[in-house]
Amino acid sequence: MPGIAEGRDLFVDVYERYYGLIYSTAYAKLGNADDAMDAAQEVFIRFHGKSSEVREPRTWLYGTLRNVVFDMMKKKKPDLTEGEMDDLGVVFVNGFRDTRLMIKEALESEANFIDENDRVLFELVASYDFTYREAGAQLGMSERQAKYRFGLAVRRLTEHFRARGITNLEDLL
Repeated sequence: MPGIAEGRDLFVDVYERYYGLIYSTAYAKLGNADDAMDAAQEVFIRFHGKSSEVREPRTWLYGTLRNVVFDMMKKKKPDLTEGEMDDLGVVFVNGFRDTRLMIKEALESEANFIDENDRVLFELVASYDFTYREAGAQLGMSERQAKYRFGLAVRRLTEHFRARGITNLEDLL
């Protein structure tokens, strides 16, 4: 039965491509990992039944997620109106607002850096293309220390994003 297999392949492809984005967007709005997981699961359950009819999966998924999140928030706050969800529409239409906020949150989180020197080191190397030697010299570290501490910061940031459903860089783009 090629029709069923093709439908399953389409669903799996869309799920693998967009689950991280849907989860992270839900998390950005709901602020709770369990609620975000529930919202993402609900979106993909709905998509499973309609995957063969959907022309633009990303648009459909974000539109459905907007409705699911609104319904979840409405249960917690019955007097919520569509007008209060306008900012959510921006998040779901272009997908950029929430990822920028998530990146900013990760870079500002004290848990991701040992101290302010680590934050500055990360910024010098990642944003301004300093070598480990140049960045280390600016901060009174050896090249080896700078490389090691940069690696620690990268691992912490990676875990920070992984905990929010982002498993690869493309999920943030």
